[in-house]
Amino acid sequence: ASQNELEITLWSRKSLSYTVPATYQIIQSDYTSIETWNNLLSGITNKRLVVYLSLPPVSYQDILTTISQIQNIENISLDIIIEKPFAADSTNMKQTLELIQSRPILERSVHFFDHFLFKDIEKFELANQPLETVTIRCLETNDAVGRIAFYDKTGATRDMISHLMFFAELFCIQNKLVTRFDWAKYNITNYQTAQYPGYNDNPELQGAISNTETYFDLELHNPALVPTTIRMISGKKQPAKVWDIEINETKINLIGQIQYEHLRMIKALENEDYSSFVTAKQVEEMWRLIDSLPKK
Repeated sequence: ASQNELEITLWSRKSLSYTVPATYQIIQSDYTSIETWNNLLSGITNKRLVVYLSLPPVSYQDILTTISQIQNIENISLDIIIEKPFAADSTNMKQTLELIQSRPILERSVHFFDHFLFKDIEKFELANQPLETVTIRCLETNDAVGRIAFYDKTGATRDMISHLMFFAELFCIQNKLVTRFDWAKYNITNYQTAQYPGYNDNPELQGAISNTETYFDLELHNPALVPTTIRMISGKKQPAKVWDIEINETKINLIGQIQYEHLRMIKALENEDYSSFVTAKQVEEMWRLIDSLPKK
């Protein structure tokens, strides 16, 4: 890439070059080392630093602890981006959030990034109807080949639930259908999972027999809330690609959106617009929901 381009590899395994300010650099090093940070920060006083953590979640606490211990870190305009899935499990998430909330520099600098929340949000009106049901579906025709090391430990639910939860919520918020979803008060009324035929034939499993789900259908309900029902459906190796959201009985097709989520995230940081980042409360609600799901 030239000086004015930053090559970003997306999770979809597509490599695209986007034009960005020449001041952006990618620097690889040991970020649990104070020495690394002192060398990095020595030349950027009074400038903007974006730390993008796309790493195994168990490493976040060590890196965040190191950042919080750097002398004069408050003099830097700092944003620390933690990429979904945010944590290895609910215990790891609780420990990470406690660390963030105990250090002022981390509490104001850490932002949770789910790239689905930087997709296009279609304009939608309910025409004076009450918001009753929200169904969001993301079905893929591709399988898990090439991702088994990650996917078999995670499964479809944990892989996709933050995408669907928070995109559905953001869609409704931005279209002024609701101010927020009160995730903690919903009851699980249906949770079905399945595995596509041939999953266990994948040589990456090295002959192991796995029960990991590659499809899930989750329904939440509480008649006292708005919306009363939220349904999330996702799976791999499906007959057709589907990406849509249904509000009451109106379906909005989301396929064909222009997808420059990482660039939009950078632009949001430049504008100090944090409205599309996942909040710590949402992360807690997501893990509470995951932990409450029936074991399959």
